[in-house]
Amino acid sequence: MFLNLLILTGILLGKSEGRVIKNNSSSISDEQATKLTRFPRVLTASESGQAQWTTVVTTKNGMLRGSVMKSRKNKDYIAFRGVQYAKVNGRFEESTPLTPWANIKDALEFGFECPQCETCGYTVANTDEDCLYLNVYIPDLRPTQNELAVVMFIPDGYYHGTGSAFGADYFMDEEVILVTINYRLGILGFLNTGDGIIPGNNGLRDMIMALKWIDENIRYFSGDPIRITVFGESGSSAHFLMLSPASKGSL
Repeated sequence: MFLNLLILTGILLGKSEGRVIKNNSSSISDEQATKLTRFPRVLTASESGQAQWTTVVTTKNGMLRGSVMKSRKNKDYIAFRGVQYAKVNGRFEESTPLTPWANIKDALEFGFECPQCETCGYTVANTDEDCLYLNVYIPDLRPTQNELAVVMFIPDGYYHGTGSAFGADYFMDEEVILVTINYRLGILGFLNTGDGIIPGNNGLRDMIMALKWIDENIRYFSGDPIRITVFGESGSSAHFLMLSPASKGSL
């Protein structure tokens, strides 16, 4: 396996503004929903009482339910938002893999954002220290299509940023799978006391955990684990993943 590295200093993704497809005149047809896609769809009632097209994927640890959305060019794509990829067991501790679950987990809304600097340009309203979530965006694939290349986007710098701030509307007009991630920030992600009590760089370890989750699960989303490109914005650590021995075996 290998890693293609691309470090971008500008914003390619744009804001997260995808539109959920509701049960109205612009919805996909029953024929599209049941025959022409690799991901069969059903109408599901949301918490607000509106119906929306959803689909279920079975991953290594259990089943996830995602929603059908529209790209910039009005193409259908499937979003799995708020997918937890690792567990934070305690402040300043390394994250650990998740245990399997039995029921279907909804991945219809973004997960918690990591606590961060609130004066650095983002409006942060839904934070929690257990914040290791990612978002998977898949074009509407036909059953005969091959597995797609995968791009993993690492947002922003060490003090602020969240994967939910960057959408998939442009990427989903192409044949590529996009994954955006959260990782711990500021002192929660990078404090090092120098005496072994707080070893530091947990934010970087979170990125490794996200990369391993992609390697182990992206096939279930029709992604190709040997074609992964990692890139990011500003102070993101795409270069770290290329250099770190911890990435070996996941790429």
